[in-house]
Amino acid sequence: MKRLDWDDLRLFLAVARAGGLSAAAAGTGSSPATLGRRMAALERAIGARLFRRRRDGYDLTEEGRELLARSTDAESAVLSIERWSAETEMPPIRIAAGAWTSAFLATHAETLAGRKPRLSIEFLTGAGLVDLLRREADLGIR
Repeated sequence: MKRLDWDDLRLFLAVARAGGLSAAAAGTGSSPATLGRRMAALERAIGARLFRRRRDGYDLTEEGRELLARSTDAESAVLSIERWSAETEMPPIRIAAGAWTSAFLATHAETLAGRKPRLSIEFLTGAGLVDLLRREADLGIR
């Protein structure tokens, strides 16, 4: 068996819960054709048939029900990690710069931060000296 991809298991859960590709496609943002290919690849990777394909949807095989139970446990663990990660606050990055440089950086902060919502930037403006060795700022631009 090859190493499994969490995204394949996430899609498997969607198909198993929805009972078919079309119903699962709406919630996953993937097309039914893509979901069908991913489920076939997952079955090859696991070496077992997971679904019985019918005209009106997909039924889980015994191996599919076993994978559903195990994937649900994995889903709980991943969701727990995602919640924890979202709650973890990063300390602000302090940038010491002049007024004009700070204004420019603030205007372009989203581009600089890479759209990371947990990243916060504090600008220390002014002409005074800032001691980086004493961690009065994380970055100095002059």
